[in-house]
Amino acid sequence: MSHWSFKSIQSQRQWLEVEVNGQTIQLPAGSSVLAGLLEHSDMAGAVEWFCAIGQCQHCRVQINGKDALACQIQAMSG
Repeated sequence: MSHWSFKSIQSQRQWLEVEVNGQTIQLPAGSSVLAGLLEHSDMAGAVEWFCAIGQCQHCRVQINGKDALACQIQAMSG
């Protein structure tokens, strides 16, 4: 019988570096901006819940000077 093991998902992910309020953070490629903000919850603000489908608009943010819904925008390097 051969030995098998699970592969770590972490090691297979590609990571992005993004800047949030002047601070550089790393996010998994394909993450929404909201996921990144929640992962670094000290940046998420005081709102305690989000619908994550763009209806509640609690995740309204400015990205490069333009208003956006963080749950609807995919994070990109920069």
